[in-house]
Amino acid sequence: MNTTNISSMSLPFMEKVKTAWASQLKEDTDAAIERIQKELAVDAFGFAEQFRRHFPHQWAKSKADWKEIFKRMPVDVRIYTRVVRIGKSDIPQGIPEDQVRKK
Repeated sequence: MNTTNISSMSLPFMEKVKTAWASQLKEDTDAAIERIQKELAVDAFGFAEQFRRHFPHQWAKSKADWKEIFKRMPVDVRIYTRVVRIGKSDIPQGIPEDQVRKK
């Protein structure tokens, strides 16, 4: 249900939604990765395993210093979004309300 005068099916509007969504996802993902690297110091995404798998010789040399390497390692996040349809929701689906960021 659309409660505005804007057509939620127009291509320009859907492109704005897609861009805003991608931007927010990028911001949230970058913040999560930075916290995981700098505050928690936990390789939650398995970067070490991928590094070991794809570059075994470099891993053998870097293994002992991985915790420090991981803290300083740049991570490039690329977000690709696709909007299929737009609906109305007060809170993100599947997220407990107490965990939703207030604006």
